[in-house]
Amino acid sequence: MPTVRSYPLPPTKLIPNSEFPLLHYPGLLADKAACNAAKVYDLFTSNGWSLQWIWRYGPTQASHYHSTAHECMAVLSGSARIRFGVADTSDDLEASTHGPAHEDGGIMLDAKAGDVFLIPAGVSHKTHDTSPPAELKLLTPGDGHGIAAENPRQALVETELSGFTMMGAYPEGDAWDSCLGGEHEQQMDKIRTLSKPARDPVLGDSPEGICVSSKMAFNGPLSAGLPKSPYNPDDIPQVLRTWLDSDHETDITSQDSSSTFLHKPMFKTADLQNALIYARNNVVDAVNTFLQAIDLAVDNYQGRISVENIKNAYGGTHTLSLDESYLEDWEWHGEFGELRIFDVKWAKLVKSKTDKEPTLDKRFRRTIAALCRLRTVIEKHDGKLRREILKEQDEGKGPDSDGLKR
Repeated sequence: MPTVRSYPLPPTKLIPNSEFPLLHYPGLLADKAACNAAKVYDLFTSNGWSLQWIWRYGPTQASHYHSTAHECMAVLSGSARIRFGVADTSDDLEASTHGPAHEDGGIMLDAKAGDVFLIPAGVSHKTHDTSPPAELKLLTPGDGHGIAAENPRQALVETELSGFTMMGAYPEGDAWDSCLGGEHEQQMDKIRTLSKPARDPVLGDSPEGICVSSKMAFNGPLSAGLPKSPYNPDDIPQVLRTWLDSDHETDITSQDSSSTFLHKPMFKTADLQNALIYARNNVVDAVNTFLQAIDLAVDNYQGRISVENIKNAYGGTHTLSLDESYLEDWEWHGEFGELRIFDVKWAKLVKSKTDKEPTLDKRFRRTIAALCRLRTVIEKHDGKLRREILKEQDEGKGPDSDGLKR
């Protein structure tokens, strides 16, 4: 069964996004068409999608969206990162790619050969950090709005791939435009009138992918933004909150102590949903505090305190990496994470013969415990680093220690 990952993306101030979720099919073409451009063309065409271009991507690009067509992008070669759902806030590509010049929110996904992305009209995307490095180039004949060749399939056979390449397809009869953000009022009518395509470009009418994706409930006009999250830490029972804040000294990925306490019958579904967000927020706070100590060590004690290993471990975007027996970070993290956690259908509530109330997917409890263990590990690493810094300061080798002691 193919893996299909769904990412609801709410509207921002500059990007309309969509009532339909972004879909990611990791590695799908590795099995379906072996990343062969001509075979992908056959597959897309048979499902009513028109393949219109193959681009070799440069180091980065401007964030943009399409208001007149849904888009399918298939990765043929190389790897990259793609940011979805937010706009650039500067024309400076370096600042919008690796700096702060973009809206908050959205989601960042890794892309590699064989991956397919189904992007609803209105959802922004920005491809960057491509590998192998190369210059931007349209590899197919024409202007990117169709393969300008007497035999498009043969043209694809003759196309030489290099660098990070993707091919783009759109539902038959639709022509794509390009918008940078901020054009909500002018483009919303176009986006709303587009229906869901009849067939998935890769999976056809199989019971996965676009055929089962549905509109997300934003409880109001698309431009109105997100509904209020039901998360309330004050609703967490005190005994559970004390456990969440306690020391969880053990291996990060161990499941030995992951469920005994959380299975107490006194805890309701809403308690665990709140607990997951609370544990997530604790990890975020711990990482941010730790990064402050790392920055202080780098700025003032380089060469005396080694921080490269921990900076690499905690300075990236993928702080938590767990196997499939846990919730994946995209399922519970990010701008839309809280609403997803409280979505009963998504949470996979199951009613057993012995339970009066449906119970959460067991991965909820495992993930809560994993987050508590991760937070404990980070706090201990943070404490060790801060003690090293204080030692340097006590010996008169650094700045004053005000604000450092916890």
